[in-house]
Amino acid sequence: MVALVLVIVVPDVESVRRPRDNVVAIGAITLVVVLSFTLGTQHPRLLTCEDFKISGNDQPANCTQGIGVIAPLTG
Repeated sequence: MVALVLVIVVPDVESVRRPRDNVVAIGAITLVVVLSFTLGTQHPRLLTCEDFKISGNDQPANCTQGIGVIAPLTG
């Protein structure tokens, strides 16, 4: 998967001469993939059922109902 994304992001990746450039690109892509996966597994802590409903997606079985009405801003 990383190789596919690398070819899409850097079309001429085969012609890159410095190995450091390849390592930096692969590292950045790997970091984004790992962070995306980690955030995706934590959706019960980050998103409520209402968020899924508003976006038009199906609500997962373990979605959080939310905390109720949001308090108005003060000050």
